[in-house]
Amino acid sequence: VALLYTSAYGNTAVMAGAIARGLTQAGVAVESINCEFTEPADIAAVIEKTDGFIIGSPTLAGHPPSQIQTALGIILSTAPKTRLAGVFGSYGWSGEAVDLLESKLQDAGYAFGFAPIRVKFTPTEAVLQQCETAGAEFAQVLKRAQKNRTPQQPAIDAQTDRTEQAVSRITGSLC
Repeated sequence: VALLYTSAYGNTAVMAGAIARGLTQAGVAVESINCEFTEPADIAAVIEKTDGFIIGSPTLAGHPPSQIQTALGIILSTAPKTRLAGVFGSYGWSGEAVDLLESKLQDAGYAFGFAPIRVKFTPTEAVLQQCETAGAEFAQVLKRAQKNRTPQQPAIDAQTDRTEQAVSRITGSLC
């Protein structure tokens, strides 16, 4: 799982750490990426090789930071819609960044591994526990999705083979 975040005052980073703990305790490998210090090409490479992604953002002047907006653009343009998503963040006054991330990913058709987590100012112990639980929940949803996907693949291939056989028997042109 790619865990992408940016943290203005350290609160979103603390939440990211708790989510990462939940994921690793559930047996899922995590690649934590602070988008402030990572090139867009590196973000794209990580997104390409992971089975899911979680994106965290603070709200600054009513928006996510530009690094998160760039990461979101990379996700929306490259990540298959079968990837599992998650959203979290901290804010001081309004919290629009988490809502924006959630709506963009939802509109694009991504499924969520946990309900978005929002925290005003500094996360409490209860919020950090919620983050850890969300990470574990994400891991379980991801594992179930992978388990359900694996047996269906041969059936899809078999259906494609039957379709190809049927179409190959048709003589003449089709418009």
